[in-house]
Amino acid sequence: MTTHQRPNVNIESGIPYGTIDARHVPGLFEQIQASGTNVSYLAWKQGLIEELANILHTYHDGKRDLAEQELAAWLGANWDQTIDNEFDSRTRCKSKAKKILADYDGTEQTEDDDAAGIFEDLELAEHYDEDQDTYTYQEGEGKNLCRYQLGYLGGAPLIWVIQSPVTTTCRRCSPCVPNAGNLDSPDPDGGITCYDIPPDWKNQDDEH
Repeated sequence: MTTHQRPNVNIESGIPYGTIDARHVPGLFEQIQASGTNVSYLAWKQGLIEELANILHTYHDGKRDLAEQELAAWLGANWDQTIDNEFDSRTRCKSKAKKILADYDGTEQTEDDDAAGIFEDLELAEHYDEDQDTYTYQEGEGKNLCRYQLGYLGGAPLIWVIQSPVTTTCRRCSPCVPNAGNLDSPDPDGGITCYDIPPDWKNQDDEH
């Protein structure tokens, strides 16, 4: 029998996630952004590396002129963001593409490794500019393990409590977050049981 995971429900425990407006727990909000994993950035980075790897594959497949053209265009879209003059930009990107392909010609690494190296050499991380990133973060261990996800819904920052030693009873979220509990709307009488944020975070934020 195949088990299908329900959205916003912990697949191991069957307990729904709790969600809360991140602005209501600013300490945890800041901690997730400071120490969590920015999965939006990692997805962006991986996408660029895969595009570079495909260009290198074209190059190693003997289609060198095509690869150079593709890389120059790719650099124009993702790297050369400082020159306003279109002709100068094309010239700069074409020259950079020639140099990159010459430097990586005949390497014994995989195309993915070469592409990752190019990404770092170009310092492309400095070009990343998003303000509504998704983060994952965990703290504690064993029975005290807490796992969170930070995302955005309608422009508002929202924290999902994916696992916690603490549960509470609150109202269900809107259909936008099916099955989850709304930690901003406690309902001890007729709500659903879901994961909650440990009291240390709430107490810390109450002190501020």
